[in-house]
Amino acid sequence: MNSDQRTNVYVTEEVGKPAVEQDDEQLVLQARSGDQAAARALFDRYRELAYRIAYHQLGRAEEALDVVQEAFIKAFSGLSRLREPARFQAWFLRIVTNQARDSGRQVRRRGYCGPDG
Repeated sequence: MNSDQRTNVYVTEEVGKPAVEQDDEQLVLQARSGDQAAARALFDRYRELAYRIAYHQLGRAEEALDVVQEAFIKAFSGLSRLREPARFQAWFLRIVTNQARDSGRQVRRRGYCGPDG
């Protein structure tokens, strides 16, 4: 199994129940129906990758964290509009990329001065 395939499978384990592998499609469908554990699984699966992408684009940790938070809010509030649940990763990472780009534009407009002001 290559690394791309591994990132699309999430193992959940409830007390007293065997671990179950779930792919993005299953998790998205469950999250759409209000399953908080499925939404948490998607968050856990993609938060680090989303942060790395945002940080790479922006170069600032705080801005990258804000971008990731906004991207997850947009993604979870827009799950019903995702036509192909199996393509959650590509869809979500596009949201992250767009959010980082927009954030970078806003910072440049305000004239980022750095941590020392």
